[in-house]
Amino acid sequence: MPQYFVGGIIKEYREKNDISQKQLCRGLCSISTLCKIEKGDQNPSSYKLLEALVQRVGAPLSIIDVPLTPTEFERMQLLRKIESFVLHKKYDFKDLLDQYKNLTPSMTDLEKQAYLEGITLYNERLDKISLEEGYKGYLNALQLTFPEYTLSTDISTVVLSMQELNLILFAAIALFKRQHLSEAITEFCKLKNYFNIHNIDKNDKGKIYPILTTYLSNAYGMTGKYIEALQVSNDGIDTSKKEGILVAFADLLYAKGFTLMLMKQKSQGLHIIKQSLALTKIQQRNDAIQLYKLDIIKSFGHAVWNELAME
Repeated sequence: MPQYFVGGIIKEYREKNDISQKQLCRGLCSISTLCKIEKGDQNPSSYKLLEALVQRVGAPLSIIDVPLTPTEFERMQLLRKIESFVLHKKYDFKDLLDQYKNLTPSMTDLEKQAYLEGITLYNERLDKISLEEGYKGYLNALQLTFPEYTLSTDISTVVLSMQELNLILFAAIALFKRQHLSEAITEFCKLKNYFNIHNIDKNDKGKIYPILTTYLSNAYGMTGKYIEALQVSNDGIDTSKKEGILVAFADLLYAKGFTLMLMKQKSQGLHIIKQSLALTKIQQRNDAIQLYKLDIIKSFGHAVWNELAME
């Protein structure tokens, strides 16, 4: 019988991070299947299963070298393209989702979860469904691997894949946009705490943490908790610098500057907002600049915006 080395890596990281077999395989596979994988008797049955197991134990995917079927490779490439769209806040990727879905007559739960995440994000961000429908869509996708998840679920004692963390983040953002700020803050704080207590690959953390802290800082600011908003934006800025996530970096700078303005620290606040606007212009995110303009005029008046725009 051939021996597969990927299971040894999974086991090594699982034990190093004090994760039980039951925690690791929850919603993914049986304990007996995980035992066979860890012993080297078999590989994970699909790339998506391998990806979820590796991410849950906090190992970098880059150290895993396993053969992909042509269909798995094509699906992976499509998801990478969609991820690039999302990172740049572009959501018109329906054709990519259709290609992903139509590659095979049926999908595994993990493949279906990725598709449901994508189609809900596409519909919600392009206003084809309501924010409430979007929130429910993200939860329905999450519950394919985490059926017991609700707003009151403590995630500090479980291990999650990046796909699951993304779904919790998108659900929290939907709550934020619906002005359910208390519930949104609870969800954002759960995610922030998860990242702080679990060993997560730094590249994976860099994809979510800056976006998470941007929204949490904004939510705190909208509820008058300016000190907390400032602390969170600073935390996100530090992570953005470290991981090189420039899209979220501009938003975090704006959140920090705006909070300082609300705290009557106008000079410092304007300076940081100017930095944010300069970076946003370089990124050619004209929609974001228009939102900043409306936000600043509404909160501080035309004179403040004119002062910023003259730079």
